[in-house]
Amino acid sequence: MTFARITVDPEKMGGVPCIRGLRIPIATIVEMVAEGMDDEDILRAYPDLEPEDIREALRYAAVAVRERDPTSPCSLKFLIDNALSPSVAEKLRETGHEARHVRERGMQASTDEEIFELAGNEVRVLVNSSPPFSPTPPGPPNLPATGRGASSVCRRSSSRSR
Repeated sequence: MTFARITVDPEKMGGVPCIRGLRIPIATIVEMVAEGMDDEDILRAYPDLEPEDIREALRYAAVAVRERDPTSPCSLKFLIDNALSPSVAEKLRETGHEARHVRERGMQASTDEEIFELAGNEVRVLVNSSPPFSPTPPGPPNLPATGRGASSVCRRSSSRSR
């Protein structure tokens, strides 16, 4: 099945499937439908969309779920820092994502710069538990030739005081 309205571009939204290159992820549309929004509400919220975009997003999601291919454009790529258990990578793989733990690469004692460089080179989201990584890491002084850097997600304990 072909999807004329679905675009996957590694230079936009990290390769997440979107509608017509508009940087509106398929998952956003599907979530809005799941929350009970009708077409008119969705089109009001996203004026660049057309009714057929919603239909195609739902068809695409149905095929993605049916095929459940972890290498499909729907899956994300993660690099899990050593501060988190390797089981985090296992759980992400079970849900269809491509996840690697730094331990699998023998990088448990690597510097922040080396970890960010690996995540950037492989276009992975870096998942860590707390500082020393900051939400906006300085990144290595010489970014990969692709010009892509690493994204970082910090998992924090829900019991933390405010």
